[in-house]
Amino acid sequence: MVVAGALAVAGLALHLRPAGVCSGDDVMVLVTGGGKSYCIDAYEEVYHEQRWVSRPGLRPGPAAVSWSEARAICKHKGGWLCTSDQWEDACDGKVGPGGYTYPYGPGYQPRTCCTVSRDRAASRTPNTENRDLRYATLGGALPGCVSAFGAYDMSGNYWEWTDPGTGSTEKRGGAYYSGNPEANACSSSYTGHLPTHKGTITFRCCARPRPPQLHRPWTWYDW
Repeated sequence: MVVAGALAVAGLALHLRPAGVCSGDDVMVLVTGGGKSYCIDAYEEVYHEQRWVSRPGLRPGPAAVSWSEARAICKHKGGWLCTSDQWEDACDGKVGPGGYTYPYGPGYQPRTCCTVSRDRAASRTPNTENRDLRYATLGGALPGCVSAFGAYDMSGNYWEWTDPGTGSTEKRGGAYYSGNPEANACSSSYTGHLPTHKGTITFRCCARPRPPQLHRPWTWYDW
């Protein structure tokens, strides 16, 4: 009999852990609904200490990555480059049709995420070698720019590669210089780049969650 997350087996109280756990070196969150579940990077992937990681407090750039490289990196990590649907569901907060237009809600909020509306100076500054470093924000630095599943910076900051499953490239989410709200919406996408193209684009990996596990809580018998 299951009572408040506990399962009685042969007189022992066993506790059921959450339905799927995201584990590994990267910080990932669980996306679940409609009988589906998967893990997605909670933060944009950043090249840090000679490897790609998803962690808070790191700023995308200046290292660039192509769509083909992003796919290979995620595969090397044991996952895959998130599909279009997986990325959009993690952004809009609902698996399947529906969900919010933006990760934070239905209406555009120009100062919630790192978009050009947040700092108009970005659009007036000529391109320089360090422009990306000045205007992209640290992962998780804007607490309101988070989806219902706990994924940060899916609107603005850097574009993100996704896999539409057609053999062609796709990027989503807009960037810090995107000038219109539509580009920063969860449903927006752009498919015009070659697989080798590099720019102000990063990515997120998806992975399978670990299955639920049973564990016996600590008791005085463990002494």
